[in-house]
Amino acid sequence: MNKIFIGIILILLILLGVGSWFLKHEIEKNSSQKVELSSATDSIKALSSQLALATSVAQIQDSVVTTNITDKQKSNTVKEKILRKVHVTEHKAQKKEITSAVANSVYLNSMWAAYCEAKPSDSACSSRQSSSGLSN
Repeated sequence: MNKIFIGIILILLILLGVGSWFLKHEIEKNSSQKVELSSATDSIKALSSQLALATSVAQIQDSVVTTNITDKQKSNTVKEKILRKVHVTEHKAQKKEITSAVANSVYLNSMWAAYCEAKPSDSACSSRQSSSGLSN
């Protein structure tokens, strides 16, 4: 009976040792996975931050491009109005419908209109209306 009891105790000790080794191994494996998961989480957070920054930069670039396109379209519209006015004035001057003094006045007014349209905050433009001389 002592031999059986000692055998059972030995088997229990062996099982306890194997179980303890297996448990220690699982704990180490879980710790390693936890470190890897933490590192992956930090990487994802960094990438998310970079993505947010890139999105912000893209929005700003889009805004700048849109503003530039709008400004260019406004500039082209003003240019077309001025050229149309100058062309009509040249035509009238050639037909002697207006004097050269009137034509020069229209040209000067058109130049001022273009300048004041481009720089409306200029003090020289404050007393002028930027659209004067542009009507048909």
